[in-house]
Amino acid sequence: MNLSDIEGWARRITLVEDLNITDTQLYELVNQGYLELSVQYPWSWLETSADFTVSPDVRTYALPSNYDYGITMIDTNTDRAIRYVPAKEFFELRGQDTDTTASAAQSWTIFANEVYFYPTPSTQTTAAYTLFYYSEVSELLAEDEPEFHQAFHWALVEYVAWKLYNREEYFAQSERAFITWTRYINEMVAFYNSKTKWSSFIWGDGRLPRQFTNISDLNI
Repeated sequence: MNLSDIEGWARRITLVEDLNITDTQLYELVNQGYLELSVQYPWSWLETSADFTVSPDVRTYALPSNYDYGITMIDTNTDRAIRYVPAKEFFELRGQDTDTTASAAQSWTIFANEVYFYPTPSTQTTAAYTLFYYSEVSELLAEDEPEFHQAFHWALVEYVAWKLYNREEYFAQSERAFITWTRYINEMVAFYNSKTKWSSFIWGDGRLPRQFTNISDLNI
């Protein structure tokens, strides 16, 4: 189902009228559910990677714009992981040292949406390091489908129903929709866990990230 389909089914099962809530507001609710679902588990459909080309005497490099949380950083020359150091420890040990340079980094950290390498690179190297990470989900537009398996797309219908019923103080219906939403998440975890044991090829489509906006005028 695409975003428009999910919005339509949410209207059908809750009987909400167009005058009561706009399509745009329902789209915002669906995307909020999509965002909340994405952080429930380290989903394989959010796994991705980005290469870093380094330059002499340049210590910091911008994180990918869709970065959510990391897995590991690999030195592409040695095919070995570089040690990640928490930012506090990194700066306590290295401070603002940019004078120590080397052709290969020994450690790295993330601070203020930038990657810091130590020692500072001494040579220009294309795709010197590969960062493996989990990406943020991209905001869905009307014709977009969620990146996870279509068998679980109805979860977002239940998310919207949960929020709308709660808004109208239909608490029994709201609780039932919440339980169904939660069950879908648990079933998704079981599904992706099972598939990952046998194969690493469980992926979504991948889309460019968009900035989520606040859900307006819904009192949610």
